[in-house]
Amino acid sequence: MHFLPRCLLPAFTPLFLLPAIIPATLLLRSQPALAQTDITARRTESIELNNQGQQLVAVGRYEEALVLYEQALAIVRDIGERQGEGAILANIGLVYVNLGQSEQALDYYYQSLDISQVINDRQGQGRTLNNIGAAYQNLSQYEQALTYYQQGLAISRDIGDRRTEGSALNNIGLISSNLGNYEQALAYYQQSLPLFEEIGDRGGQVSSLTGIGAVHRNLGQYEPALRYFQQSLAISQEIGDRLREGTALNNLGGVYGDLGQYESALRYFQQSLAIRQAIGDRAGEGRTLNNIGAIYVELEDYEQALQYYQQSLPIRQAIGDRAGEATTLNNMGEVHRNLQQSDQALQYYQQSLPIRRDVGDRAGEATTLNNMGLMHLNQGQYEQALQHYQQSLSIRRDVGDRAGEGITLTGIGATYHSLGQYPQAEQALYEAIAVLESLRAEDLSDATKVSLFDTQIHPYEWLQLTLIAQGKADTALEVAERSRARVLLEALLAGNVPPETSVSSSHVPDITTIRSVAQEQNATLVNYSIIDYDTAAPTLYIWVMQPTGILYFQSVDLSQLDQTLADLVGTTRQALNVRSRNDAEAIIALTPEAQERQQQRQAEALQTLYQLLIDPISTYLPNDPEERIVFIPHRSLYLVPFPALMDANGDYLIEHHTMLTAPSIQVLDLIRQPQALSADALSAEDLLLVGNPIMPSVWNPNTGENEQLSSLPGAENEAAAIETLTGASPLLWEAASEAVVKAQLPNAQVIHLATHGLLDYGNPEEMGVLDFPGAVALAPGNGEDGLLTSAEILQMELNADLVVLSACDTGRGRITGDGVVGLSRAFMQAGVPSLVVSLWNVPDDATAFLMTEFYENWQTESDRAQALRQAMLTTMEEYPDPINWAAFTLVGQAE
Repeated sequence: MHFLPRCLLPAFTPLFLLPAIIPATLLLRSQPALAQTDITARRTESIELNNQGQQLVAVGRYEEALVLYEQALAIVRDIGERQGEGAILANIGLVYVNLGQSEQALDYYYQSLDISQVINDRQGQGRTLNNIGAAYQNLSQYEQALTYYQQGLAISRDIGDRRTEGSALNNIGLISSNLGNYEQALAYYQQSLPLFEEIGDRGGQVSSLTGIGAVHRNLGQYEPALRYFQQSLAISQEIGDRLREGTALNNLGGVYGDLGQYESALRYFQQSLAIRQAIGDRAGEGRTLNNIGAIYVELEDYEQALQYYQQSLPIRQAIGDRAGEATTLNNMGEVHRNLQQSDQALQYYQQSLPIRRDVGDRAGEATTLNNMGLMHLNQGQYEQALQHYQQSLSIRRDVGDRAGEGITLTGIGATYHSLGQYPQAEQALYEAIAVLESLRAEDLSDATKVSLFDTQIHPYEWLQLTLIAQGKADTALEVAERSRARVLLEALLAGNVPPETSVSSSHVPDITTIRSVAQEQNATLVNYSIIDYDTAAPTLYIWVMQPTGILYFQSVDLSQLDQTLADLVGTTRQALNVRSRNDAEAIIALTPEAQERQQQRQAEALQTLYQLLIDPISTYLPNDPEERIVFIPHRSLYLVPFPALMDANGDYLIEHHTMLTAPSIQVLDLIRQPQALSADALSAEDLLLVGNPIMPSVWNPNTGENEQLSSLPGAENEAAAIETLTGASPLLWEAASEAVVKAQLPNAQVIHLATHGLLDYGNPEEMGVLDFPGAVALAPGNGEDGLLTSAEILQMELNADLVVLSACDTGRGRITGDGVVGLSRAFMQAGVPSLVVSLWNVPDDATAFLMTEFYENWQTESDRAQALRQAMLTTMEEYPDPINWAAFTLVGQAE
């Protein structure tokens, strides 16, 4: 992994232009050669042609509008209508602006301005000055644009032309934004918005909302940016303004790109591109093509990115969009930098930088300088890297680009680390973290916070590297913990925090808190951190905090592996023959020889993971198999079946240790209950028991159709066995409806759902991106689809002490920098302190056996982790293959 800078996804430069309208009463010169009736008829014809042209412009049919305007222009010139001539010339200029031909537009605008000055048409003069400014703005000649805007603003205010006044205010706001003066820009937009609302100019409102949204985006205030852009989209669609609709869609895509929600960003960009190409909006087309390329860079699909940039660049060059040209050149440099083609990258950066300086694009200049710094860092040219980073940082602070400031500080910290100047690196990285954490405002949704945090993980990991290099293992653990499950932690802190917890409202962990958690949990805490940057050897950090408060640290070199650690985890799961619900491959019966080879591959993979994850710390783990170990995984390690890891003697880890997992140490402490429920205190009414519902139909990506999920007889047997042990009456078949289960969930003390678990559960084309993947299958009906989703669970307040998800893939989800987003996280955030979840598609019969053993053990063993361990050991005897018993893990509290 390498540090990825924020690729510039520029906010759209909206055209706040007001087409001149031929007034009903025209100022005529004497025309003796024509009868008055002929003049009146031709004047009426010119008005009609002009109005038809305006209607075509409104829907983006610019070439057709141009034909009508030229016809109208010929008529008014023939009959000597000077005011009408100036108005139509201005309208023709607007067409050329929308076609991206601003130089040609200026010719028509200047002709229009001359006429309005000659005939003393103050309104036409004010509007044309404003339009000339917009043309210069599109040519990135900001100072000239500002001069004309200010002249137009003065005239419009003098004569009371509110519409042109609002347009000029917006355009000055946009110039201020382009120059990095965001607060000043916001002040102009906030003057124009109520003005447009007062006069009922819906298009003007869209322009003001767009500008305000763009300022918030540039300041890293993403939630308000989304709100303003969504308002602009709604109004644009309501009034049928295709040009503004394309702009709003593009802007929404930009914000989702900033937030790391790349699939959503692509969806909005593709919608915008289709509109812009359909209406001939060349400037917008070039802009959106560039933005799609930037998303593919983030997705590391560099070939696709380059294809979009190569489509964008000639458009921007052809229409004279110099600021856009510089952006695309910069982004093409980014592609080549990521491909480690430094010479080509430098060529593009060096083409981009002078253009950005020439047009006054300070934010863009800072981005290119930052990217050049990163390129030099990757090449080991540290002094050059620092020079470029420092220049970028100065500009970003000057223009108020907080997100960019955090990124550049991270680059400076990484450079100082590479120079061995660790105190300077430490200072820069702490500053970067403080800046980036300030962007995760409270008004952001949880899904947005998770995606945003995913783009901000790098300074935490660089800081761990820097601290370990200085021998500060305890401080490095604090930083690792600070980067874990932050969004979940904040959501839990926003609720009722039990007074017994050690977590402070500051959210910043310290070693004292971590020690107290280990002591209070009476467990050994094992925290993993994977560090694998291009500029640093791939390394695994492991901290072991014993209940005594003694901390041990080990560093594992991963550079000798013939694959990444994530690939090794995937290989191990393949060796276990882990399958998903949508796996299209047929299950093939293996010969005894093939089975033996598979078992050998399985053992080798499990032993390799054991050597990396357990061997380095084995002497620090408890000798008593009943003492608990809490694993805090990181990234791909969330998919590791820890119970099945195999030592050199062929023993599984579960045979010697009791284990559970947690998303972070602070979350583990925060969800601790003062008095946990024991099985012997569980009444039949307290247990919500579901087994084998009538299954819903779910979209299958392999067939592209909805298919009914298969019945699970083992789940029904499982529910019956638990009924025998607890006396609880299970909900089976049609009785296990989503409506009934939802009604009973808030009051249940223990929730046991024996059914299908779904990691993917809908057609993405219909449902969009799933911010919180994962669902549990229940019986449909009464307005419910039969899918209890993570998103629905997040909206609940549950009182359950334990949730057992006896289903497939319930411990999986979207792995992010903030942890795994899925069912287990949703239940925990809804208030559940302890969950049993699975890491793969579990077999029906073996799962029923294991769950029955778990409840039987729990009745005599208050420790749920120990009850689950004993159930695994017993199941291992009956079903020896790890796929049958190693999928489940206890997340959260053990008792």
